[in-house]
This record gives sequence, C-alpha cells and structure tokens, in this order.
Amino acid sequence: METTMDALKKDELSVIPIPPLPIELFLAFFVAVIESTYPDMGKSKARELNARTVRHASQVCRYWRETLLNYPAIWGQVICLHLGSLRWYEELLHRSKISPIDLIEDEVIYEGQYLTSVLQHYSRIRILDLSIWEDVLIANPQLIDLCGELPLLQEFRLIGTTHLFSFWQPTDKCVASIGIAPALYKLSQCFLQFDIRTAAIQNITHLELEQTMLLPLSQYLTVLQNTKKLQVLSIIDSFHPLGPQHGSLPRVSLPCLYAITLEGCLSSCVELLSHLETHPELSLSLTCERVNYHLRSISSTSNYIHNLILHWSPDNFQPFLETKSRSNTLRIYNTGQLNPKKFPGSQGDQLLQLKLTWEPLDMISSQRDIVSPMLNALAIQPMENLQILAMNFASKLSPQLFKITKCFLSMCSSVQELAQVTTWGSDELMLILEQEPHSPRVLLPSLQKISLGQSNKRDAYKYSRLREFMTRRCICLDITFWSYKQELVEYMKAMIPNLNIVWDPNHPSSRFY
Repeated sequence: METTMDALKKDELSVIPIPPLPIELFLAFFVAVIESTYPDMGKSKARELNARTVRHASQVCRYWRETLLNYPAIWGQVICLHLGSLRWYEELLHRSKISPIDLIEDEVIYEGQYLTSVLQHYSRIRILDLSIWEDVLIANPQLIDLCGELPLLQEFRLIGTTHLFSFWQPTDKCVASIGIAPALYKLSQCFLQFDIRTAAIQNITHLELEQTMLLPLSQYLTVLQNTKKLQVLSIIDSFHPLGPQHGSLPRVSLPCLYAITLEGCLSSCVELLSHLETHPELSLSLTCERVNYHLRSISSTSNYIHNLILHWSPDNFQPFLETKSRSNTLRIYNTGQLNPKKFPGSQGDQLLQLKLTWEPLDMISSQRDIVSPMLNALAIQPMENLQILAMNFASKLSPQLFKITKCFLSMCSSVQELAQVTTWGSDELMLILEQEPHSPRVLLPSLQKISLGQSNKRDAYKYSRLREFMTRRCICLDITFWSYKQELVEYMKAMIPNLNIVWDPNHPSSRFY
C-alpha cells in the first residue's frame, strides 16, 4: 500500500489532486461513481480501473488527467464516500478546490468541531443523509455544531432522514448550530430540529424549513424577529398543532419579505400570518386541508397579498375565488403538487394571468355535479383583460372537467397566449380548442400563441391535427422538447407552420436519442 502511494506522489504525471487515501479504496470509489453517474461514458473503462488491475501509478494519473478532469461533477462526489475519518476530507477538499461542495458523511457526528476548520474556506455547504444509529444519538445528540467563524459561508443546507424519528425523544437537541457567518444568506433544514443563533441569521434572505421537528409557533416568531432582511420564507410540515398560547406572541415586522410558502397545520399557518408585517406585495402559497374555513381569516390578516396560491377542492373553490380583489395573479389547484413555475405579477386590479391545474379527481364521485359551482365561481372573475392562460392537465380529462374547460374558454375573449405545462398529446387539446359543429362562437378568438411541453417522443407524431388549426387561425406554436431527435425536429418543422422548437436539456427527462 505504501509503495503505491509513494509512487503516486513521485510520479511526474501526478498533476491531479491526490488525497491521502489507500489507492485501492479510492479507485474502487471512482469505479462506482463513474458507473452510476456516467454509464454511457465510463462503464467499460471504469471497470478496467479496478484496484486489482492497476499496476502502475502512472496509469492512474494518466486516466485522471484525460478523463476525470472533463467531468468536474465527479470531484464533487468524491467527498460523498464514507471513508472513515473526516481528516481525509480536509486534504481532498483542499487539493481538489471544490466549491461549492456537497458533504455526505457520518463522521461529522464525532468531529463536529473539526468540521469548522475544514469548511471555513467554502461558500456553500450541504450536509445530507445523516444515517446514524440510536447509540450514537444517545451519546451525542448535538449533530452539527459549527461554532467557529465561517466568513465565506453563503448557503447551508442540512437534511436528515425520516427513520431518525423512530428513536428521537422530544427533549433531544438534534440541531444545526451555526456560529459567525456574516455572508450567510440561505439556510435550509429538513427532518431536523433547529437551534439557530442570531449571529448566523441576521443577514439571511432565504429561510427554508421542511419537515423539521414540530415546533410551537412562538419559536418560529422568535427566530423571525432576528431576520430583518428576510425575503423568502418556507415552512413545510413543521408546525406543531396550535394549542393554548401562554402569554402574548410578538408581532414581527419583515418589510423585505415578499414570498411565503406554508404547508401543514392550517390554524398555525393563519396564526403565523396574523403576526407578520410583510412587503406590500406578498406572494402567499398555502397548502392545507379545509382551506375554506379559514380563508377569510387569511384575507383579513394579510391586506396586500399579490399572488395567492391555494390547493382547493370543490368544497372550498367558491370562497377561494371570492378573494379575487387581493390577488392579481390567480392560480387554482385541487390536489397534487404546486407547480414551481411562476408567472410575473400583473399591475392594477384586473386579472391578467390565470393558471388552471386540473389534477385527477378520483376521490370525487363521478355522480357528483362539480361543473355548475366551478363555472359559477369562474364567472365572477373579470376575464375581459385576461392575457395569459396556463392549463396543466395531469391526466385524461373526465367528461365533467372537459365540459368545465370548454365552457370556461368561452368566457375568455382576450387571451393571447395559451400555455400548457404538461402535455399528454394534442388530441384532447384539439377537442377543447376546436369549435363544435354549428357553433357560432370561436374559442379564444384573440389567441396568437400556444406553448406546449412534450414528454414522450411518440407524442410529437400526434400533432397532425394541429396543422389545419394553426394554419386556419394563424397561430404560432412553441414546443419545448425534453427528448431530442433530429429527424423528429425536421418532421415537426415540415408539418406545422409557425413552429418554434426549443430543447430543454435541464428537464429531468431530457435525453438524446
């Protein structure tokens, strides 16, 4: 082993950072990383680098120089291996000059103080997947304690694992304590209780807490009192159910806070909003059950909600839309996930942009009439100035939702851009857009542009019905492809006029064929 490491250090080709590790272990790790991360690039070649086949250090260094330098993400994963001692990381981090870094390591439990000196040179730290055992927790419940000075730290994210809850006690102090971090602007925690020091959060602008240990509302308000520069707040499934409050809760003024995302206990969410003074144009995303029972309380506590996002069911659909005067950009959801894409806010009192998300309604009986109340609710909206309409159909339209969509589009005469975030093919879209026989009314008469997404290469061949429609209405079509094939692009360009094709390589489903 020593002979191999000595050869590595002396080899003239050793221009790649060499960590002080057993070379067999290091190479075995690279083989695993390459095979899992870059299967098309290095599977066969990586297997050749198995420790049993490596005979000379120069072969290793030459491979690192020629291949691994072209894939810097591999270096980012080097520190993801459980190598037994955090001190091995210090040399590796120092030599590889990785920034930002991702750190997955159980050893921080034992060497939390040492971690501070290792990480003081990095601007972004993400510690995740703390897979630990019960005896470790009992011995040292203080998981992460960065008490030293971290002058360059800008982002800190700590993610635990759900199985920790099986042996956590309410009194356990499993926290992330951060010392002096004057440049820190983003702090995120998941699955862990937090104990945030004032010196660490006084300059943060983004605070994200997801599924942390359930905490009382008073503790959140105490933390928020020290975040005068806070702009974005996200608390997801972290509220303790609101019980009797002992003493008065402080009222917190956060003049820079313009975006709030709350999920969980609705009474606690509403109570938190009632104690916050925010930016005049607040974007609020609220996901809870039984929204309708507290909706008027939400409206009364936040007088300047600019964008309001709520999950809804047919039961709370009507009272939600009655808040139209407080929301210029309206997003309507029934179930499922919030779409992260946000439209820019509109000016004035008129509704300019609308997002409709029809999710599966399996829980609603097919015999139940949901068409009438939903149409009545939509009808109260000022649709005459609506410019952008986004429809996201997550499943096949049921007959009721098809009727709702058709009737709703008949109200929208000024829509110029129709965006469909998720597409299952164009057949049902054409059924919606094409006017019925003997119908004098043209749906979306002002429509100038349609934007579609495409998730399956076979979907593209279903756009034949679009050709006549696009030609007849002189409408431009934007299609964002998540899969890309040259012959498919040529086929689409030849088939559909006014077509703009975009390939999105960042989409999770992106790939070349």
